[in-house]
Amino acid sequence: MSAGLLGAPAIERGRTGVGLGVVFGSNIFNIAALLGLSSVVARKVRIRRRALVVQGGAAMFATVVVSALVLEWVQPASGASPTGV
Repeated sequence: MSAGLLGAPAIERGRTGVGLGVVFGSNIFNIAALLGLSSVVARKVRIRRRALVVQGGAAMFATVVVSALVLEWVQPASGASPTGV
């Protein structure tokens, strides 16, 4: 089951810390598991520093923006709708 599906009920009930913990914890585990499995299968994994910095930076930026929206530290732009309507 998706971490988003598991974390969404907690967020809807106002338990944003629990919901975010479920989502972020699941994502961290998935990344670590994929890298670990890849390294076991390939016996060696090379990651270029530039790729790690660019992709890691983009992931951290997205995490901060989504966290700020979920925790209501900032409001969505006017006219923005989560349903697209």
